[in-house]
Amino acid sequence: SDKHVIIDLPCGPCSLDDMSEIIDLAKRKGKLFMDASKFAHHQRTTEFISRIACPDFGPVGQIEVEFSVMKDDAKSTDELVRLSEHNNVLTSLGWYCARIAVAILEETNRDEDGGGAGELKSAAIKSMARDEVGNLNEVKAEVEFAHGCILSFQCSLGTRPTKQSIKVFADEYSAE
Repeated sequence: SDKHVIIDLPCGPCSLDDMSEIIDLAKRKGKLFMDASKFAHHQRTTEFISRIACPDFGPVGQIEVEFSVMKDDAKSTDELVRLSEHNNVLTSLGWYCARIAVAILEETNRDEDGGGAGELKSAAIKSMARDEVGNLNEVKAEVEFAHGCILSFQCSLGTRPTKQSIKVFADEYSAE
């Protein structure tokens, strides 16, 4: 439609390859296409996933993600992740953790018939903390995917130094 497209929530649990047609079209037309998971289309994310998607690495069995933003960094970080538009850490930061796990699993843990492995089996909040006025400011959660992979993530706003980290574990290898 010859328009720029900016979506508040990510486009869904699709792999980076699934987005390539939309991204290529936007580039050819000179238009911006951006979803809230900006990292998903970043070259470092593509490079990280391509390195662990090789057969030698093996299927991913565990993913650990931390996404923490210190209050002093919240103003500059807010421009990137729009923390002020959400009511709590789980919706503003937890989504990023889940989105990167799905992107990793879609590229590394495919069925023999080519199906993706990002299907959710269960999810549980392991712990959460609130600040002095009752706002949720730290969450630890665990997600189990249909193929048995476990995602553990911790999100915090103001309780830990600003950090984004991803650790991925297969039977014999790991990557961070």
